[in-house]
Amino acid sequence: MIHIVDPRQKRLFDPFEGVIPPAGQRIIGSGWQGVFRHVLLELMPVGELAENFSRELGAPTKELYSMAGLVFLADFFDWTAQEATEAYIFRSDVQYALNLEPGVEVSSRTIERYQKLFREDELATQVFQDVTIGLAEKLEIDITRQRLDSTHVFSHMASFGRTKLMAVAIKRFLTQVIRHAPEQFAALPAEFRKRYQPAESQLFAGAKDAEARQRCRQQAAEDLFWIIEHFADCPDMTARSSYKALVTIFGQQCELSAGKVVVKAKTGGDCVQNPSDPDASYAQVIDLDCDSFGFQVAKPFRFDNVVPVTFSTTLYEYGTLPVWAGFLRDDKLITMHYLVWPNRPYSWEHISTFQETWTKLP
Repeated sequence: MIHIVDPRQKRLFDPFEGVIPPAGQRIIGSGWQGVFRHVLLELMPVGELAENFSRELGAPTKELYSMAGLVFLADFFDWTAQEATEAYIFRSDVQYALNLEPGVEVSSRTIERYQKLFREDELATQVFQDVTIGLAEKLEIDITRQRLDSTHVFSHMASFGRTKLMAVAIKRFLTQVIRHAPEQFAALPAEFRKRYQPAESQLFAGAKDAEARQRCRQQAAEDLFWIIEHFADCPDMTARSSYKALVTIFGQQCELSAGKVVVKAKTGGDCVQNPSDPDASYAQVIDLDCDSFGFQVAKPFRFDNVVPVTFSTTLYEYGTLPVWAGFLRDDKLITMHYLVWPNRPYSWEHISTFQETWTKLP
């Protein structure tokens, strides 16, 4: 049997009175919880969802507006089925957003079943469109005109990219040391080991301003030189590709001046961009003809001082495939960025597109 409570219907008594204090009700009323309950919840595809159940037979379903809303919130907040279950049962603000009353129950298996129904009936696309249109109407946003230049990559992004390049190369070499020579890794200074303990995406992630980024970049450069020198007399390590990548990156990004490590002001385009693919670079070679993974410039094909370009990479940690296609003009690379997410659960999440402008590294 189908259980539906129209969220537009007013309640005679507030079930959260005495559960959520007045200050808390003011916060959630003006927060995302209030927006979801009063604007978005009624847009959930309950009619289509109800077609999967009998109106006369069987036990009552869970309240369908709340379950459809929970599937939406679980995807929005990237909750697992168990995390969504806990939010549904224990979090009063989520219960408020879903128009529930305290004391409701649900199992993770039930949530997985509703998520499966969303996928099979392709309801996610409908929800995405309805929510987008609903928000645009409530906020009175004109969506007939849009900016294409929504994302720009300028000097600060490039500066941090060089830091991350050196840091990731060091971490990947240390991973090999841990695997093949754990006693040598244990002998490294504790502060050094701690600095490269976080995940690759979190290395030097605390740098929030230009000065902090500069310090982090210098630290990564000094660490890079130190680790190269430390293992220079270890043939088992110097023969590894990860060590050779350290040497290559140091030669391209840094130099020694009066016995001190100095980060080069400019590196040019013909240098390593990603430790995963040391052969991929921004080399200004117009006659480059390669079908392999990495940066490609089309064969001589010039007009209006523009050179067509395409390049790609694979972010294994996130399971994504970013692809860029554009052109070079006046020392700038103007591209359309296509981001492919192959393992997302819904069809509308698989590809996103936006424009980027790249400038030379400082």
